[in-house]
Amino acid sequence: MMLEITTQKNGVQGELVGLGRTNHPIYCPVQALVTRVRRFRLHHAAMTTPLYSYIDRTWKQIDTFVLTTHLRIAVMAMGDHYGITTSEISIRSLCSSDAMALLCSKVDSDTIRLLGRRRSDANLPARGPVSSQHA
Repeated sequence: MMLEITTQKNGVQGELVGLGRTNHPIYCPVQALVTRVRRFRLHHAAMTTPLYSYIDRTWKQIDTFVLTTHLRIAVMAMGDHYGITTSEISIRSLCSSDAMALLCSKVDSDTIRLLGRRRSDANLPARGPVSSQHA
C-alpha cells in the first residue's frame, strides 16, 4: 500500500511511502489503514479528507497544538517521576527524541535518516566513543 505525503518537513512534495503487511493483529500498518478508510467511508468522508482527520459531528483535523496539549497533560500527570516539565516537550520534540533514541540504540545514521525521511544527518549528533563516566 502506498501513501502520498503532500507536505513534509524536508520539502519533498508528493513523496510516496510504502507500507507492508506485518500480519500482526494489532500493529500491521496496512490493516490500520484499511480500518481507517472503512471508518471514513462509514461516516461519508470526502475522498480528499486527510488521514489525520476525525469525526466530531463534522470532520476535523488533528493539529500540532492539540497533540502538544494532550502530551503536556500526560507530562503533568507523570513528568515529575521522569524529570520532565511541560515547557520541555512538544509534539515536534518527539522527532528529535526518536532520532536520539535510535542513535543511542546504535542504529546507523543512514537508517535513522530513512525512517525520519530526513535529507541529511546534519541534525543528528556525531557518534563518538562513549566515556565510562557517561555510560
